[in-house]
Amino acid sequence: MANTYTGNSIVDYLKSQGKDSSFSARKSLAESMGITGYTGSGTQNTKLLGMLKSGATSSTTEAPQTNVPSAPAQAEAPATGVVTNEEKKSNNLLGVSDELYDKMNEEFNPSQEVSDRDKQAQNAYANLGALTSKQNIISGDVKSAINSSFQVPTAVTEADAYLSSALQKIQSGKTSYSDQVQAMMDKIMNREKFSYDVDTDPLFQQALASAMNSGKQAMQDTIGQASALTGGYGSTYATSAGNQAYNAFIEDAYDNLPQYYNMAMEAYQMEGEEMYRQFGVLSDLDDKEYNRTVAAYDATYQHRNQLYNEAYGQHRDTKSDAFAMANLQLNEHGQRVNDAYNLYSAASDYADKQYEREYTSWADTIDLAWRQGEMQNNNAWKQKEFDSQESWNQKTFDYQKERDAVADSQWEKQYALEEKLTNAQISKMNSSGGGGGGGRSGGGGGGGDITGIDQKTVDSAFNFKATLLTRDEFNRRGKTTRINGKTARFDDYTQYAETMIDNALKDRKITENEAAVLYQLEW
Repeated sequence: MANTYTGNSIVDYLKSQGKDSSFSARKSLAESMGITGYTGSGTQNTKLLGMLKSGATSSTTEAPQTNVPSAPAQAEAPATGVVTNEEKKSNNLLGVSDELYDKMNEEFNPSQEVSDRDKQAQNAYANLGALTSKQNIISGDVKSAINSSFQVPTAVTEADAYLSSALQKIQSGKTSYSDQVQAMMDKIMNREKFSYDVDTDPLFQQALASAMNSGKQAMQDTIGQASALTGGYGSTYATSAGNQAYNAFIEDAYDNLPQYYNMAMEAYQMEGEEMYRQFGVLSDLDDKEYNRTVAAYDATYQHRNQLYNEAYGQHRDTKSDAFAMANLQLNEHGQRVNDAYNLYSAASDYADKQYEREYTSWADTIDLAWRQGEMQNNNAWKQKEFDSQESWNQKTFDYQKERDAVADSQWEKQYALEEKLTNAQISKMNSSGGGGGGGRSGGGGGGGDITGIDQKTVDSAFNFKATLLTRDEFNRRGKTTRINGKTARFDDYTQYAETMIDNALKDRKITENEAAVLYQLEW
């Protein structure tokens, strides 16, 4: 992507390049370019922008192309009209005067008045801090009355001990039946769903074994009877009849399978009902014991509160007077703190406003300087790029004249070659039985049985030739091209052309006769 951005904003520059312009992205970019401790300051952004501009890769404008198949010589393309990186490195802020540059990077320094006002605010804050950190605001006798401890009656203490133990038991929800209830619940909840497996049903397996024994006996009897009819010799009929007799017993056993399923289901359900009955009995016993514990707790709790409230009422009245005196002393001290705070707030606000006025004025001056600097920089770059473009236009014109001369010469040579092929060469290839690799350097040319080369074959061959890279295109690509999705490199243009002919012939994109014509050309 060509670097056409000429402003002085690092954010706008990154956006113009389609890159992430967030602070985290700029910080990572700055660190990767050797700028440590990036905070997004104007000086750091200017430095980073200059480094990016100086390191950006200029895009190269290719010279105009022609459809000439090849050329005896290749003219050198002129340079592009984009200002080079070297020019940008030496002029990160091209056109900006030294005086304006210094103004753009001037640091903010508050006035002496701001410092004096700030000192006054600090003194007022120190006085406020001394008042707020003062100890012993409340007198000692008031503190003693306030800090006097309430002596809990012994009866209340004993009741609290009982209530604590009872409450833990109630909160746990446990009784002497809890473990049994939980065990039965787990047994019910974790009970596997009903499933029937004929392989593990002892009753069915017993019936099936009996049926198999009876079936085997019936099979042997049937085979014996059938063999007797054939003079004692076994036969396919006897075996089939025996198997049928055996299978009849097995089928009878499986026909009764629903009955075994129902018996298993009934047993499962009866077991579940018994488990639920036991669970209900245990739950009732658990609830009764729990409720008795709660009732005893409530009665004790009410009696304990009555004793406590009577004793605490007397203690509360004594402390109430002490708190009233303490509040009076605190209010007087609070008024002194409030006065000190108002004095600090007034001094601090004045200092902050003066600082803000000076900072705003400085920021406006810096902003104006940056806008002026960007204007000077933009004008300087536009002039430089205009001068460079004018030079490039002239070089392009000279280059095109040279390319046109090359194209005319190549066209005349190619036309003569085609004229030669369309007359004498066609006749020669037909009379000699095909191409035979006449024009290839090391190729077979498609064999020696090629006949019937006519003008249509020659036209098709030249149509395929037009799809190949020209010699100029081949050289500009570094003697490489893509074949079957992979990059292939060649020693020269002839090797490239013959490889493409071979591949086209292999893929049946051209005929052997067309390949023979192409091999006769001068690559």
